[in-house]
Amino acid sequence: MKGAFLKCIKELVITQHGEDQWTKILATSSYPSNKPIMATATVPDEQLFGVMKEARKILRMSKNQFYDAFADYWICIYGPRLSPRHYDEATNSREFLTMLDDIHGRARRRMRGATPPNIEMRWLDEDTVELTYNSERELILMMTALVRALGRYFDDDIERVDLIDDKTVHVGFVSIADDVSAAE
Repeated sequence: MKGAFLKCIKELVITQHGEDQWTKILATSSYPSNKPIMATATVPDEQLFGVMKEARKILRMSKNQFYDAFADYWICIYGPRLSPRHYDEATNSREFLTMLDDIHGRARRRMRGATPPNIEMRWLDEDTVELTYNSERELILMMTALVRALGRYFDDDIERVDLIDDKTVHVGFVSIADDVSAAE
């Protein structure tokens, strides 16, 4: 994975739990504590997963709690600084999700070694989209947390995020008809 994820975890831990906690996490993980974290550098998956595992242990968080904390920080704080254009191009979660596979495609083309997941999108009806996650990393639970955080970032109409299986998520939006009638 790209170092941006590790930088985000570092910022999250330091700002919300203190630098001493970050030092403990690095000391017990497989990531070299003296190695600088560069956003565009490739970090071996096993090192990043090791940092995530140690962070959960030291911060006493379940996997889902950690993913939710990471997702909120990535979507609401780190992501808009890292790629403001992506956030400016979308006015709501539906639009952002529609752009997601293109964003990942651009990352693959522009950054050597970038292997973000392929995310296929299929509308099941006017208010439900099916996201199919394709990645060897098996981080679909993180993806569900990121989608929930997206709804919080845009303060919009994501009503539910349902994990269907190890590759599929259904995102339900407040009905457009309900949204319009509530505004009247």
